[in-house]
Amino acid sequence: MLNIVSYDEKKGLYLKTINVEISNLRALFKLAKPVFRLAINDQGFRNIYGTLVYMKLVAKSNRRNRRPTSEELKRLENTLRQQQNSTMY
Repeated sequence: MLNIVSYDEKKGLYLKTINVEISNLRALFKLAKPVFRLAINDQGFRNIYGTLVYMKLVAKSNRRNRRPTSEELKRLENTLRQQQNSTMY
């Protein structure tokens, strides 16, 4: 786990991004046994997570206080419509 954190730090990722990556990996490990019948579990993630927070190697995302402008929403809607139209045919 610490190898993942140090690799991500070298890539210049934010602590909250590393937290999301670890969370995604934990979810995969958690599903590995029941879904794929693999003999692994997420216990290692549960054991180390508190230490990663304490050592400030991961962090939670900041709360967003900005909402998209009407212009940004229009651009997003137009882009989604273009994608939808291009995949329909």
